[in-house]
Amino acid sequence: MNALRRLPPVVIALGATVVLLVLVVAGFVLLGGDQGRPLRPCSAALDAGPYGCVVFVSVEGSVDGRAAAEPQGGAITFRVERVDGRDRLIWSGDCNGGEGEVTVTRDAIRVGTTVSGQEACPGAGAVDSWAAGLFTGTVRVTQRDDATSELVHGDRRARFAQVIAPRS
Repeated sequence: MNALRRLPPVVIALGATVVLLVLVVAGFVLLGGDQGRPLRPCSAALDAGPYGCVVFVSVEGSVDGRAAAEPQGGAITFRVERVDGRDRLIWSGDCNGGEGEVTVTRDAIRVGTTVSGQEACPGAGAVDSWAAGLFTGTVRVTQRDDATSELVHGDRRARFAQVIAPRS
């Protein structure tokens, strides 16, 4: 204890800050980072879909060329599952989501009528509205060199990273 008294208060505060930062980062990593919700395990329907056991997690987005905060930080996820020989797009936003039949080609996802799915909170949050506007009609898909996919619908542009769903 006498050794601590000889240290300047600035050094003690810096040490405490470093320890706290290490604990926060460790907790962030162990609890799944910023995904906000755990990924569902791979199912037979997901494995049979056109992408296999892949869930796409948003990295960034823009509207009319201006950065849009809504899709940042993994707030939007989507996957394509094959059920009874048909592909279904299932997306989730900040607390709500939707799903609908899709046709997947090399450079587009054609979304049929999307129905609201999980409604975890009343109304739609900003991310939910943003995602609903993205996953409408024909969405252009571009595979990028940095292992991400860019989706574009109208003035909405979002970049997604692929995450392998855990095996059940």
